[in-house]
Amino acid sequence: MKDKGGLTRSVEITDRETMKFLKGLTEGKKPNERLFSFKRKDGTFLPVAEMRKSVTNIITNAGRDLARTEKIRVKNRDGKYKYVTVPRKFTPHSFRKSFALQRCHEYLKKLPSDPKKLQEYIQQLKDSDTKLKSKIETMEQRINASRKTVRQLRKDEISIFLVSVDLGHFRKDIVTSFYTTFSEVQRYYDEAPKSP
Repeated sequence: MKDKGGLTRSVEITDRETMKFLKGLTEGKKPNERLFSFKRKDGTFLPVAEMRKSVTNIITNAGRDLARTEKIRVKNRDGKYKYVTVPRKFTPHSFRKSFALQRCHEYLKKLPSDPKKLQEYIQQLKDSDTKLKSKIETMEQRINASRKTVRQLRKDEISIFLVSVDLGHFRKDIVTSFYTTFSEVQRYYDEAPKSP
């Protein structure tokens, strides 16, 4: 699928049952035909917007017991930050938050800890795609804008950036504001069972 960020993203599926289920959905379908569709009683198809609304309602209702309050940091008109308590319902977006947390955890495990090897990895990312190169270089310029000595991107920054790419935002501040933070990922990492 071509997304708003200009890159084509794909989702890797490794679960055999899921693959079998999705493959079954493609049978009898033409190329580029929608896999998921809803029909009205009169046999006409629901538009995508109405389908999305129906699925959102189903997910929200199923997760109504997962509602909670959460403190978030916001900037006021004077540019100062304060914390406010907001209600949080379980929505389809909650799946993206869970996805972001898991993906960041995976990147932290995958990325090299050695600074030299990390910079080599970053260079490979730049060489793989001009859009990625542009976004990474913009990020590097921002972190060094007011510094006298050049600082390289850290492992946690690249992890969050790669999650932003997976989500189609290409901005790590979007991820840290709406999806997950490095400290949240670190807590998850510390609590996750370690494989032998």
